[in-house]
Amino acid sequence: MLTRRDQKFTSIILAGVMVILSGCVATGDEGQTTAKQAKKVSNYVAEPNLSSKQRFIKALEYLEHGEEDKANVELEAYLDQIPNSTRAKDLLQQINQDTTNYFPENSFAVKLSSGESLSTLAKKYLGSALKFYALAKYNNISNPSRVNIGQMINIPMTNEAVIARDATKPENKVKVIKREPVPFVAEPAEQVADKKGQDIESVVESKVEVPVVTEESVIAALTSAIESNDFAQGIEHLATLKSFGSLTNATRALAIKALEGQGAALSASNKLLASQYLTEAGNINSTNGDGIAAINNYKFAVHLNPENDEASEDLMVLQKDISDQLHREASSAFRRQELDVAIEKWNKVLEINPEYTSAKLYRQQALELKDRLEKIKD
Repeated sequence: MLTRRDQKFTSIILAGVMVILSGCVATGDEGQTTAKQAKKVSNYVAEPNLSSKQRFIKALEYLEHGEEDKANVELEAYLDQIPNSTRAKDLLQQINQDTTNYFPENSFAVKLSSGESLSTLAKKYLGSALKFYALAKYNNISNPSRVNIGQMINIPMTNEAVIARDATKPENKVKVIKREPVPFVAEPAEQVADKKGQDIESVVESKVEVPVVTEESVIAALTSAIESNDFAQGIEHLATLKSFGSLTNATRALAIKALEGQGAALSASNKLLASQYLTEAGNINSTNGDGIAAINNYKFAVHLNPENDEASEDLMVLQKDISDQLHREASSAFRRQELDVAIEKWNKVLEINPEYTSAKLYRQQALELKDRLEKIKD
């Protein structure tokens, strides 16, 4: 049991570290401000000697804190390095275009749940995590990094957003119905021959039923192909399934298996196509909320094709989004003096993003504090 003197010493240590942490983690409602209160920064010059990856992340960090002028400069510099980046161009459009032109006026509201952010909502409803800044402007939020669990976020009612919202409703889930094939029974030849004005071939042909392709039948065929590890056939069935409309939760799981399987199968013979399949699998995993699986998809895609800018940029966004979330959770655990939980979460941050400087610093402080407390107990 700690003495009063030891408890006082421990409190001093915790207070010192928590002062540092307070500068990086937002709690409560004090972080919310309106877009009109955001301050503009002028005469900013792009940071020199940054790689394209570092510059893209730098631009995202500025946007997450509402510093759009700085982000604008870094994105322009990034386009000098990666001229064909559609994502950088779209981010610039989000900065410079009014949201009334970027999104429709009508919207529906969703409640922000634990583990969610504006990026995850943008990915789920708007098709891209990078639309987080336009979504923040749409909700009059100047600092996208400071939103709270339970906060209501208005989602612009785009066609994609409505489909994503409705796909989660139970009544819209597709049920797979297995149908037994109906055997064809040919009419006896003597009966056919008795029919005047008709030849045997035309009569037999009229008895053959052409199978009707339905969404249920395609899902069944896709499932069968995956179970047989025939991923090439699975990709063909997936293309047909997409023609029926947006994928549901159940069919997205099948799509991921087909795309990952075919991506792995082509990883040696056709790296470019394999990279495309894995990127699509990453997009679906990200939409499903499985960020770690999506990160692995994107990493494999970039490994196969280093020039796959889509996978590379989505990987950077996702790594940063998940790392930031885990960092916030670790910081909250530290505030509650749950040092083992905090250290474990900071370990995960560094697994996802080894270059996360703040996680390295605060993890080390937590380790040192834990060591001091254990020595006090001894």
